[in-house]
Amino acid sequence: MATHGYFFLLILGSFIYAVSEDFTPTAQTSSIGLYIAAAFTCVYFIFTFDAITSVHRAKFKKTSRQVRFTSTLVFYAFILFLFWVTACHTIPAVYTRLVGNDYTIDIGVAVTNKYKKNSCRYRIEGELIKNAFPAHICISKSMYETKKNKYRLSGLSSNLGVLIKNATPI
Repeated sequence: MATHGYFFLLILGSFIYAVSEDFTPTAQTSSIGLYIAAAFTCVYFIFTFDAITSVHRAKFKKTSRQVRFTSTLVFYAFILFLFWVTACHTIPAVYTRLVGNDYTIDIGVAVTNKYKKNSCRYRIEGELIKNAFPAHICISKSMYETKKNKYRLSGLSSNLGVLIKNATPI
């Protein structure tokens, strides 16, 4: 059971890395990553379902069948989400960081000011950024106050996607 816990922590760490990087996968990378995540979730289900339910088997059997089904479904949907983030964002971002080529592009973006407690306030959103996780790039207040809708994005590019390192208004 400890091995599954370490594996889960590794996947959770990759989720944190994916959120901290501004990586946009290609459409092909996203679709292949979803299939890989679904396959890994099935394998994870096969190896962990009995171990997870046997720890609290007496309590698990006392609950209603609907609650057991719903809780199991929600748990494995969460695991699928973590695997998807790892397969679509973390692994391709690391690959792009290691072997990517320099990349610069000028794009039109929407500059927004949204207050959220756990997120950045000033952000840019655009066509190239829409597949990122999260789907925006945080900017400073001074960059927001320029009110420019054209930005130069620079970073690294590979056949799996684009890793954006810098955004400057032009």
